[in-house]
Amino acid sequence: MKRPQIYQQLLIVSVLFTALSGGAAIHLASQPQINPQQSELFQTFKGLFEKGVLGIGGLVLGKMTGYFPDRSPSDPDDDSDQDHNTDQSKGGPARLRRSPTNAPARDIIGSRAF
Repeated sequence: MKRPQIYQQLLIVSVLFTALSGGAAIHLASQPQINPQQSELFQTFKGLFEKGVLGIGGLVLGKMTGYFPDRSPSDPDDDSDQDHNTDQSKGGPARLRRSPTNAPARDIIGSRAF
């Protein structure tokens, strides 16, 4: 069985915690009478739900803009997604300059291109 990527794990955990805090807030809000401690708890769950929705939005937006790469960083020699533009001076495909750790510079920086 293939282990899920870190992005999928973050998204699943975020959705679960957001749903749990939202459900608890809805449950407390549906009570006819609540005491001050339950009111504080409701405010906490409501805040967690709002932050969870923003976090999920950030994860999805980050995935859409390419912040999270599709391949794992443990495979730095996989050049299948690199552009192979021809270099005018040599006539062959242009290669990305490798860092001292033999990983593409974009993997070290954490984004695809600037």
